[in-house]
Amino acid sequence: MPLWRSSRGILPVDDLGKTTSPIRERRRTFFRSNSFKSGVLIKPSTGSCEVPLHRQEVDVDDSDDGEPVVVVDDVDDRSVREPHVYVGGGIPGVAVDEFTIEQPKYTGHVVGGCHSVSRSIWWGARTRAGNDSMGRRKENQDSFCIRDRFANCDGLTFMCVLDGHGAQGAYVSHFVRDHYHVHVAAALRRHIPSLPPPSSSSPGDDVHHQESVDFNMFTLDTIEDVFLDASCRMTAALEDEMHLDISVSGTTAIALLFVTSGHVQPKVFVANVGDSRA
Repeated sequence: MPLWRSSRGILPVDDLGKTTSPIRERRRTFFRSNSFKSGVLIKPSTGSCEVPLHRQEVDVDDSDDGEPVVVVDDVDDRSVREPHVYVGGGIPGVAVDEFTIEQPKYTGHVVGGCHSVSRSIWWGARTRAGNDSMGRRKENQDSFCIRDRFANCDGLTFMCVLDGHGAQGAYVSHFVRDHYHVHVAAALRRHIPSLPPPSSSSPGDDVHHQESVDFNMFTLDTIEDVFLDASCRMTAALEDEMHLDISVSGTTAIALLFVTSGHVQPKVFVANVGDSRA
């Protein structure tokens, strides 16, 4: 199974499958690689973070018509809150029972859901522990992170869902949840220099930076490079984390980057490590 986990060794990946179709920009893409396997992490001898990967393309019209569509006319401002960070998931080392499994601190559920600053996205989140082979509730190794106004930009929303596995899967899942977004934001700024800096000195500076963002740079090729860059750095951070035994533990991941600026057509980029899908 392709997993997001690492130790010292080699990183096997699929061959690069780029398309030359002229309609490429009208498609949403899944980035898929057999990337982070325990005991077999490979790093390029040059020390760079360039990693080939397999890319699978899905037409934008390839959707499930049976899913209900929710239209939001009025947005409650109370559902848009600072600091635009939402996290959840199981608590590492804690196996819940039938009396605690539905408590929000274990599920991450927010009644009524939440809205993005751009008012373009309305989401809900919930995670729940499964059962072991004996029918007992297991430790919930899932976690998620939603960061609205991502990279200090009103038109960006980042979401990531992780599924840990192994003896320390919950700890790895939470570690990646708390750090992966940092690497993605930093990679975005390296590839799209017009993005605002991590913090602005005054509200006026913030407005100026928002207006100067070049949203046309959010292309398939650029975001592919961003996720590859961030994933390699996340792997390196896992290697350096001495408190985690990643020899037999790890996590898969699915990440979504929403671009909802009013200046360009809305886009969503989907990236995954392992067998997680969206």
